[in-house]
Amino acid sequence: MKNDSPITCEPTTKLCIDLRALRHNYRTLSRRSDPATVHAVVKANAYGLGVQAIAPVLWDEGCRAFYVASLDEGIDLRRILPEAQISVFYGPLPGEAGLYETHRLIPVLNTLEQIRLWQNHPIQDKEAILHIDTGMNRLGIPPQDVRQLAQSPNLLEGLKITGIISHLACADEPTHLQNAQQLSLFQTLSALFPGVPRSLAASYGIYLGHAYLFEATRPGAALYGIVDKDDLLPVISLKSRILQLKDVPAESPIGYGATYKTSKAQRIATLSLGYSSGYLRTGSSSGLFTLEGTPVPTVGRVSMDLITVDVTDVKVPLEEGRWVDLIGPDNPIGQLSQSLGTIPYELLLTLGRSLTPTYET
Repeated sequence: MKNDSPITCEPTTKLCIDLRALRHNYRTLSRRSDPATVHAVVKANAYGLGVQAIAPVLWDEGCRAFYVASLDEGIDLRRILPEAQISVFYGPLPGEAGLYETHRLIPVLNTLEQIRLWQNHPIQDKEAILHIDTGMNRLGIPPQDVRQLAQSPNLLEGLKITGIISHLACADEPTHLQNAQQLSLFQTLSALFPGVPRSLAASYGIYLGHAYLFEATRPGAALYGIVDKDDLLPVISLKSRILQLKDVPAESPIGYGATYKTSKAQRIATLSLGYSSGYLRTGSSSGLFTLEGTPVPTVGRVSMDLITVDVTDVKVPLEEGRWVDLIGPDNPIGQLSQSLGTIPYELLLTLGRSLTPTYET
């Protein structure tokens, strides 16, 4: 008799998302932002955590305004949150204005051309947000053009400007002089549009002090626990299983290209993780995490679905099949990402694209 029941098994590598920690972080950032309102940034699939799971939790916590990067992200989010205020950082490109109207998305206008494009779209309520460039020199309306808009109100005729934003370039360095310079310029330029709500601080900016809060903040990374602050909780953990333990003699090559040779007799654990699951190949012989309080380095090249790590100094007994935490309470994502030669943002997005997250409620 044929058995058509699906075969299920547990993966050997897990990316786990703690939704309780996400709730904690939202509440913490809301208190820190007060009296400003938190507008959650959920671009790039909620930083790789899965926007379909993340956005409803934030809505349940009381978040009503969200930012995404692109139009397609906005359309996807509208399907998830029918009543949310959704703003799109990129703003409308030619031919897209109708989709903003259809899906009730608010464009962030970054250029005079985008302003004209949105003005010319034939709808009554042309709600929009102005993005002022105060020193990032990335997206955003240059200061001279902002002054031109203020001096010639007809340039904004027909538009309902519901927000003014800018973005700090160095907020993760609290003493960097550019923070104060951008704050001062933002205060000056936004004052040209009295009564319009303002937003300058993203994740790190929230921790720069009250002067940076204005009427709204825009945390992303801080929500997801990849900003190193004592009042925030880690949201993600990465677990992998030991597939094999092997005692390797001195002067033995390990991995592709024989780029690593043991300096002494070493115990090597092979884990079910590699660049196919988001562990960057830059971690070849440089990745580092902690196991039972002992530093455990990656040795040899990172393969597509395997890494080899030196567990010689681990004092507790290890066995094949054991789960190992590569990101978790003893292994902050910042520590692992630094050893891989990258930043937590990139590592999290890479893991999120490669692995199917599991959610803890």
